[in-house]
Amino acid sequence: MAGIYIHIPFCKQACHYCDFHFSVNTAQIDNFVETLGEEIKQKKDFFSPNEHIKTIYWGGGTPSLLNKSQLDFLMKQLNDAFDLSKVEESTLEANPDDINLEKLFLWKSININRLSIGIQSFDKNTLRFINRCHDGETAKLAVKMAQNAGFNNISLDLIFGIPNQEIRVLENDIEEIIKLNPQHVSCYGLTIEDKTYFGKLAKNKKLFPVEDLEACKQYEFIVKSLKREGIFQYEISNFAQEGKESIHNSSYWNSSSYLGLGPSAHSFRPHERWVNCSSNGQYIQKMSSQKYFSIEKLNHTDRINEFILTRLRTNKGIEKKEVVLEFGSNNLESLLKKTISWEKKELLLINEDSIKLSETGRLMADSICEGLFF
Repeated sequence: MAGIYIHIPFCKQACHYCDFHFSVNTAQIDNFVETLGEEIKQKKDFFSPNEHIKTIYWGGGTPSLLNKSQLDFLMKQLNDAFDLSKVEESTLEANPDDINLEKLFLWKSININRLSIGIQSFDKNTLRFINRCHDGETAKLAVKMAQNAGFNNISLDLIFGIPNQEIRVLENDIEEIIKLNPQHVSCYGLTIEDKTYFGKLAKNKKLFPVEDLEACKQYEFIVKSLKREGIFQYEISNFAQEGKESIHNSSYWNSSSYLGLGPSAHSFRPHERWVNCSSNGQYIQKMSSQKYFSIEKLNHTDRINEFILTRLRTNKGIEKKEVVLEFGSNNLESLLKKTISWEKKELLLINEDSIKLSETGRLMADSICEGLFF
């Protein structure tokens, strides 16, 4: 299978934690859309003939800012360039304050069948602290409106590990999410990135990250609370009702080919990664010369490390037979030697077929992966 990711790099305002590429200056949005249409044309031969596009993901930034003419134009370019007849999942990220009936029916008209709604929290003080545009009531109304419009595959985003937030706020956020009965939930621990507003505060000792132990307690609370409601963890940050796992995101963890369109977007196909420049201006200026992206050839070490990193994040874990098939039995033996100390600490679970993170191991996934790298 294969997927297409489309990055729309515009937002109404900057969230204090966000390190993704975006701009709050929407003056260039029409020019950007036209340029994005040109990139779609240029990349029409990216996939091999035997790869079927199964997913489309509109991310950002804020793709819910796009109007009808912009979306219609981009869908025409996509349909002209690619065979979309086998697409099973088409996701659009939306902010609650952008959702209304007109847009919901517009999204359905271009075959969007899954919404990822960026709620982050329902608490007014938390939303103000992280600089979100919406409030809790707007978020609840947006989800219910989408459900009433016929969307039956909705994912909600939640952030935990927010400095100075009382645990009762997180407990209420989970309670409200459960009441809304989403098919999917993505939960991300707040990380303070250097180039963000929070990063600047932290540098000046005006903001301090949540202690690791407290963040772990919050994470475990989320996992157990969602599990009780039939929303099961299938990847470190992602939870779903049975059969509602994100097909698109799963393709990243399964090493399927995907094409990333737009500034800062990444693409992947066997043995190579493509990276677009992280500048709207350069993306637009360099499109005609096709100098807006670079290609990185992945060597054997790159590939096996990426395999470890992506597979270990999932409940399925690393399948031993797949390691042998992709990298040979010698590399499986080397990998198993690296797992010994982690298994003794009960952070990895190893059986005849697979290598998986234990529940405690999920809290230390990055360190474990680094310890397993070649």
